[in-house]
Amino acid sequence: MYRRSIIILITLSAGACAEPGRGDPLREINAQDTATETVDSGGDSSGETTASDSGEETVDLVEPPLSFADDGVHELLVTNCTASGCHGSGAGGYSIIDDPDADYAATLNAVIPGDALASKLIKKVSNISSHGGGPVLEDGNPGYDLLVEWINDGAFP
Repeated sequence: MYRRSIIILITLSAGACAEPGRGDPLREINAQDTATETVDSGGDSSGETTASDSGEETVDLVEPPLSFADDGVHELLVTNCTASGCHGSGAGGYSIIDDPDADYAATLNAVIPGDALASKLIKKVSNISSHGGGPVLEDGNPGYDLLVEWINDGAFP
C-alpha cells in the first residue's frame, strides 16, 4: 500500500563479470542475457536469486523501509494527534509541532523500533493503554497499519 519498488533492467553478455576489478576493461553489453533486480535502498540486502537456463538471473530484494517524513507517518500524526489541541499543545508529555525532525525525535521516544505492538505509540492510539482521547486509530485502519509497518520496519526518519 505505501511501499515503493524500483525495477532496474541489467543486460550482461554471457560470462561477463557484473563488477569488474579495478583496471579491467569494460565488457560489452548485449541483449542476449537480461536480469531484473528489485533494488533495496534501505540497507537490507537479503533476497532471493534465481537463474534460468538462458543465463537470466533475477534478484528479488526486500523493499525499502518506510520513512517517517516521506511515507506519510508524520502527516498521519499531525492530522490525528493535534486535532482539538491535544498533542499540538503537548498533552500527556507528547507534542507534535509539525516539524518533521522534532516530531520524529518526540515520536521515537514512544516506539520500540522493530516491535510495534510493544510500542507506547501503538498502545495509545489504539487505546490499549489508557489514552485520554480514546482510540484514534484501530487495528485494520490504514493509518494504524501504516504506523505498525513503519515501526516494524525499524522506525526510520
